[in-house]
Amino acid sequence: PGASSPIVSGISKKIAGEISNGASSPADVEVNPALAAGALRNKAKILFVVPIVPNVLVARMCGISLLASSISNRAFIATFIQRHPELGFSESDIPDTEVLILDLNLAPEDFDLEKYLAELQPDVIGVSALSIVYKEAKEIAAIAKRASPSSLRVIGGYHPSIYPEEVVTKSD
Repeated sequence: PGASSPIVSGISKKIAGEISNGASSPADVEVNPALAAGALRNKAKILFVVPIVPNVLVARMCGISLLASSISNRAFIATFIQRHPELGFSESDIPDTEVLILDLNLAPEDFDLEKYLAELQPDVIGVSALSIVYKEAKEIAAIAKRASPSSLRVIGGYHPSIYPEEVVTKSD
């Protein structure tokens, strides 16, 4: 994704932080086992989960849809890599991805999230969190930890953007 992508920006900041803390290049940065597992399968499986939001508007899905589309677009990621050679990545470093969106607002009442995650075993589980559903987002992350313990779990959205200290200090 381009420079405005939260995932690439976050990865860039993480790599920059690791390099400033002693890693000499992106190759020295510790790789998350979930992402490494995806690399071994030659396809990283990424799942975005949207908690049930009272009176949800369809337009709210635009952010996750845009993010999912960006992650899936190799040309978009390649352009970012070309514009940032200082990161030390090449186009051969771009993993194939399978990106899924699970909107719990559209799931049947008897939907079993834990069973679904246990069967899917995604490499990355991203949960969207508005402040009004932050508690539910944390519950989804806890379910994800039980059902798919090797998955990298990420909570993003408005609430974590506005209250990053709360999210970082009160999460596991």
